[in-house]
Amino acid sequence: MAIDIKERYTTAVISTAHISKDDAVLLTEASYNPRSESGRNWIHANEYGYIIRITCDNQEWKQHLRDDGISPAYNRKYRKVLNAGFECVHFDRDADIVDELIAWDW
Repeated sequence: MAIDIKERYTTAVISTAHISKDDAVLLTEASYNPRSESGRNWIHANEYGYIIRITCDNQEWKQHLRDDGISPAYNRKYRKVLNAGFECVHFDRDADIVDELIAWDW
């Protein structure tokens, strides 16, 4: 039996080493909290990292992240991933480090 799914997201899975420690704290604070219904509904934090679905929000994502204090370096890195053809990024602590992206050792 075939399943006819109309919508999908192309997701890059990369290491959380590609997020600075400061940005990781800010992403956690900005992530959606279903209990309080606060935060950005396109940033999901978990114990292993973050899933960020930029295409699910409006085109003002860079400004939203700037407003949250996220560094310009993070925004540039995310833009590189989007320009590579991905719609979402799953930052996972067990994922590979991508040579073409800046990584931190923290």
